[in-house]
Amino acid sequence: MKNLSFIQVTGMCAILAFAFFFVAIILFTVSGLEERGKSETGQALLNINKYRTTLLTVLWLSLAGKVLAFFVAIGLYQLLHKEGSLLWIAAALWVAGVLFNVISDIVSIGVAWELAPGYAKAAAADKPILEVVARTVFRVGDLATIVGNVLSWGIGLALFAVAILRTGVIPRWIGWLGVIPALIGGWLPLLEPLSDIIKSVGFFGFFIFLMWLIIIGFAMLRLQQSPSIAKQA
Repeated sequence: MKNLSFIQVTGMCAILAFAFFFVAIILFTVSGLEERGKSETGQALLNINKYRTTLLTVLWLSLAGKVLAFFVAIGLYQLLHKEGSLLWIAAALWVAGVLFNVISDIVSIGVAWELAPGYAKAAAADKPILEVVARTVFRVGDLATIVGNVLSWGIGLALFAVAILRTGVIPRWIGWLGVIPALIGGWLPLLEPLSDIIKSVGFFGFFIFLMWLIIIGFAMLRLQQSPSIAKQA
């Protein structure tokens, strides 16, 4: 029963993580923030400074959601680990991937907190140096995001989805739903430099992941007995 209670708590973490991500997306969409990839580095920093408060709110909400995602991985491991020896790998890679994504958010918070305001106030002679620093920091954040998505979605989520399909501890269609973001959200973004269409598909994978996250959260929250008893044929 202790394991069941813990799994239900982590299910609530999944629901709260969905709420944080959803509010962050809404704020980002309606605020007028531009993607920095659509403008030059200098203009991107000015845009970040212009919408600094909103962007920081979005980033803190995203960071909170990712911290909650750590516990979701632990709950899924508790739910499924007796059914597959590789599930500890899934949990470890999920946590490692989320950690990389947390690093990406922290880097972005640093840019919005210090670098962008500093650029806006800097003398014209100093701005080229700050732009080089910003481009470097942006690349670090992008790389951390890519690595994080591959580990947490491309491998961790994929292994959890397969375990759900094999065991039927919770409805198998949830496992099939998890396969979609694992493929197009975890692996497809590696090809983003080739086409903007691939980037759009990657965003679609993130939205599917959000759907999976809230569904898995309610599924874990509604468990009425231990996973071993709940197993379905």
